[in-house]
Amino acid sequence: MYSFSTASSVQRWTALTRYWTSVLQLSESDLTTFISALSKSPIIFPIDASSTIISSFLNTTATNNDGTSALPPVACLPGVSEIGRSNVNLIEQQAFGLNTLGSAPTSLDAGCFPDRPVYGLLNVLRLRRPFGDDRASMRIPTAQLSASTIPRVVLHSGEQIVGLTGNNDTGIATQRLFSSLEADSRQYGTMQHLNHVAFSYLQSFPTTGLARQAVQFIINANEQTIPPHSGDPLFDDTDGFAQLPTIEVALFGSVSMTDIDSFHADLGTPNGPLFFGSQRGDSFRKWALRAEGGTVIWSNSTAASQVAVEEDETDSKFGPLWTQAAELIESAAAIGRGTGPVEIREIVQALKDADLLS
Repeated sequence: MYSFSTASSVQRWTALTRYWTSVLQLSESDLTTFISALSKSPIIFPIDASSTIISSFLNTTATNNDGTSALPPVACLPGVSEIGRSNVNLIEQQAFGLNTLGSAPTSLDAGCFPDRPVYGLLNVLRLRRPFGDDRASMRIPTAQLSASTIPRVVLHSGEQIVGLTGNNDTGIATQRLFSSLEADSRQYGTMQHLNHVAFSYLQSFPTTGLARQAVQFIINANEQTIPPHSGDPLFDDTDGFAQLPTIEVALFGSVSMTDIDSFHADLGTPNGPLFFGSQRGDSFRKWALRAEGGTVIWSNSTAASQVAVEEDETDSKFGPLWTQAAELIESAAAIGRGTGPVEIREIVQALKDADLLS
């Protein structure tokens, strides 16, 4: 597959250059700058810490450092739909040259972790979570990986498998069976050979104007860059990111905690209740912060301009707020209901009052 990646990248350079200058009306001298910036974009991998299966996995691995990969591959997850699993098998067998998947596992099978890739996204627009807020089923934490994992990364323009990491997500992999053309190895690239991926990505925007906007955003982005938000065409004209093109990432090999730079987590869960302050949120928090240098970046929206950064589970400012959120969850349960937007807004305000949002 890597030889296909190199060849496809070289072959599409002329077409990419022509599209860049003639259609997007951009300076040819900026194209290599864009390609370089694209290859340095953060890589994020969703992990559905709100699900029972993953929460149990986090509880186990938080206290048992047995070398198990930190991120479970989709191929090893129980409960993936038949269509979804068929699509995983097609991509991994035909595009990546892996062995055919066996029977669907009935429980999380850590033994298959090293043999299967995990799926994420190239976070070119610095979003707080994988997709827009309207895709509630993907309102789940993500792990942002370090640059050391780049040699093990494969890229694809457009979503394929990543949505299957979310429990009950209805992404493209659950909607229909993929064709063999969608698993053509020539469509995949690497960080070193991605001209064809970049070309397809730019062509996927609803308008050339939005493609130009994305180019400028990507070129100018740095670690302090906040996501596009209301008032920005990249937000407004993509229906809150719902029509935003994506670059999917497959990462091969085990993922250790030292491979992870930070975690991003939403204050709420896919179903709407508080994740911050919940039992499953606590399992995730203990797991994410157990290693030295562990960081969780909390936010309340894909496009959030302000975040709360937690670097220590015993932080004297976060502790009382976590207790406050847990009490809100208990109080709601006592009267037979769950938490929701009202309680989440209360925690957002509490974070602001504690000067933790910035």
